Amino acid sequence: MTSLSLENLKSSAQEIVGWLTSPRFVLENGMLSCVVNGKKSPYHLLPDLGDYLPFLIIFNAEEFAKQHMKDVVKLSPDGLVPTQIEKQGLKTLTSYEHTDFLLGLLDYYDLTGDKTYLPYTLTAAKKCIKTFKIGRLSRSYYSPQLHFSLPICDTRDGMFIELFNRLSKFDENFKQKSLQLFQSFIANKFFQKYSVFPEFILTSPLIKAASLISKKLNKRFKHVVATKNNTNTLFSFIDLYKKTEREDVASATIKLINGIQKQFSTGQALVRYKDKITDKPKTNEIDLGANFAFIDALCDSYQFLKYDKAKNMAVNIADYWLEQQSVITGLFPLTSYVVYDDLDCQTDMMIALIKLSEISGDRKYYQAAEKCLEGVLKYHRTPDGYYLSINIYNGQVVRKGYKTKFIALFLKALYCFIQQKPIYSDEEFFELLKDR
Repeated sequence: MTSLSLENLKSSAQEIVGWLTSPRFVLENGMLSCVVNGKKSPYHLLPDLGDYLPFLIIFNAEEFAKQHMKDVVKLSPDGLVPTQIEKQGLKTLTSYEHTDFLLGLLDYYDLTGDKTYLPYTLTAAKKCIKTFKIGRLSRSYYSPQLHFSLPICDTRDGMFIELFNRLSKFDENFKQKSLQLFQSFIANKFFQKYSVFPEFILTSPLIKAASLISKKLNKRFKHVVATKNNTNTLFSFIDLYKKTEREDVASATIKLINGIQKQFSTGQALVRYKDKITDKPKTNEIDLGANFAFIDALCDSYQFLKYDKAKNMAVNIADYWLEQQSVITGLFPLTSYVVYDDLDCQTDMMIALIKLSEISGDRKYYQAAEKCLEGVLKYHRTPDGYYLSINIYNGQVVRKGYKTKFIALFLKALYCFIQQKPIYSDEEFFELLKDR
């Protein structure tokens, strides 16, 4: 029996489900612990609900999921994720931590058909809109003690465009909210000029004035990040086009694709961030996290927008990374200048390569994904979990410890290989395998 036999892959998946639903990973309040390193972290994983709950469901942990939803409502009765961030006595809620939370609620309904928590899901979405003033951009940071939202938009909030789109099948008002947010994003002057989004957008004239006075504050609003700020927004644009086929959405999507390529590519692959837009990408800062997300989005753009250039761009980036893939372990380095990998990045790189194999017809990308999967199973796995990081050239452990979210997301890769069908052949399958 090879390590990639269906029997072994299913066994690996069930082993993970067994871990994640056991007292070793589950806190007393029913939530999953974020990190398990000998003992459980007291911090819960509720903001990442969409990163684990759907995969537990598809691997037959539906009873656990039902009880988990009861615990979710008990912990978060108003639909807002309880904050775990506190500085100088002040607690802060962030809009972004609600994106995967809403995604998990939606996935629960889609996968189980259980309508019990559908009203709660809609309430949670509306609560987000009200709390973070989502519409003409968003106010991404809220203090429940001060009842105040800071007039700064974290551009990762572009993901709400897609979430509202999904919610529109239950309430038509969400469709208008999705379009309003899309139009606010593309009206941003920074995007109009540079074809990418800054990490943060100021939404108040007073704060804008202060940023001109303070060099330190001004610098923060010139910082540009490929992932997740621009790639998540790109995924949302693609999803919006799938649902609406609007020309303005197609145009903005292609503009953003070319902007990401221009601003973050070294000519070989992408860097993750730049301190300011005028900086040139440096070859020694190429980062796998930015690249798998962009390859994934490029494949979707080719598939749904029929944007031929996207396939060629994806091929060029993937070919660079195939040269970096270790022939010893099959694993990909985290960046262009280190010898170790990252468990989470391996999972998403596998999915991106399988998508590319599908749209290009070239099996070498699928085979590279298979080698990566073998490497994760051989070198990351332990009897208690999957280690965070491995030296890709000798298989030695670099970072021990188990991050619950990353172990749960590895179920996504296992599910993809177990199903053995084209990703674009089935809408539910495609949605589950999206970069989250």
